[in-house]
Amino acid sequence: MKGVIVAGGLGTRLGKLTKALPKGLVMVNGKPVLEHQILWLARYGMKDIVICAGHLAELVQAHFGDGSGLGVHIEYSIETELLGTGGALKKAAPLLSDRFVMMYGDLLGGMDLRKLVGFHTAKGGLGTLTVHESDHPYDSDILEVTPDWEVVRFLGKPKPGDKFDNISNAGVYCFEKAILKYFPDGKSMLDKDALPGILRKGGKLYAYMTRENILDIGTPERLKKSLGGGIA
Repeated sequence: MKGVIVAGGLGTRLGKLTKALPKGLVMVNGKPVLEHQILWLARYGMKDIVICAGHLAELVQAHFGDGSGLGVHIEYSIETELLGTGGALKKAAPLLSDRFVMMYGDLLGGMDLRKLVGFHTAKGGLGTLTVHESDHPYDSDILEVTPDWEVVRFLGKPKPGDKFDNISNAGVYCFEKAILKYFPDGKSMLDKDALPGILRKGGKLYAYMTRENILDIGTPERLKKSLGGGIA
């Protein structure tokens, strides 16, 4: 089973840090973000890794090469035009295994990915989204789920005064490759277009709740928090 990192975005929320550097190469505790992620995947047995790269992709390729320096094998799916998270994943289809773990390229963490895969296998859906209780819910994508953790609806980012359960998409997934046939062609966002479309077509998605560490470092404030956060 392969691990996939979708890291092609412009990283505009990080401001001047990503004008000449892809966000995956931003340093956190002495290592680029992508290196933390590669080692995280490898720790749980996913040493065949696909990186979906776009913005300044050549710098990512030059830094990591084939991955042998980190004890892994890396392949790249390169966007010549930005396709969004859903479009980037669909473009990478020829490189993917029948089941794979995917994460966004601006996350740090140490959750046990084997538990996610085990939950996904038991549920038998097309995909499983890792969720947690966010400490910034009004800037998070909130889900509505059944008592059995089947995803019912993508609520997006709530507004003050909205009533919602703090079930926030953490950005780590386990997918069947078959899910990609439901994705639209061309540009799409995973959580705004592709996955809600699957629910409309009757596909099954589930949510895996964890209290393990997952940190979004996509803004300067969250990046600063991570710098003192003891990421391994």
